[in-house]
Amino acid sequence: MRVAGLRQLRTLDKVGIEYEITTADIIKKDDDFYVNITVFVDKEIWKEYQENKRNKRNNKRNNLVIHEINALDMGCLKTATDAYGKVYNSTVEETERLRRLQRRLQRQKKGSNNRKNTLKQLHKEYKRNDNLKEQHAIELVNEVLDTT
Repeated sequence: MRVAGLRQLRTLDKVGIEYEITTADIIKKDDDFYVNITVFVDKEIWKEYQENKRNKRNNKRNNLVIHEINALDMGCLKTATDAYGKVYNSTVEETERLRRLQRRLQRQKKGSNNRKNTLKQLHKEYKRNDNLKEQHAIELVNEVLDTT
């Protein structure tokens, strides 16, 4: 069984922070399985690690020299336009699968097993759509910050 996300524990190993795995719970969400792992770390060591990370991030920001000022115009037709005329378009529309599931749900009787299955599929598709929107937002922010 492949478990994604264990690289976070490897990061603690690389830094040299000792941890103790206490419990691992399997959680089922929308026909997907997730593993929640509880880890205990010494409180003082964790605070020191977080402070070091914060200082490194602040040092990187302080070393950046911003030569230009950029402004964004959030519009209706385009997602965003900056002060220099560059247009960023990152709209996420409903997928055809989402529309089809919504139509199917309207025809089904309340309380039926097929309706419950369709609701599960619908929730999964909405989650996928939300993840896609978040990914586009992160890409937009990174692109805008890289151009300044």
